Amino acid sequence: MKDLKIRPANPEDLHDVLAIFSCPKVYAGTLQQPYPSAEAWRKRLESPPDGVHQLVAQLEMNRPAFPR
Repeated sequence: MKDLKIRPANPEDLHDVLAIFSCPKVYAGTLQQPYPSAEAWRKRLESPPDGVHQLVAQLEMNRPAFPR
């Protein structure tokens, strides 16, 4: 079973964020330029603008309740 955790984004999420935002259907409607550079995302994750809260959803695998 998996648990869903919502947490603040951090620079360690860079490669996953880049992979997600490389899909045209993802950035459509976000009012962002397509295909921002890795450096731009790194800066954004390290120092988000004032009032901006960047969140990510993370799936974590749970161990079975009873060992098999």
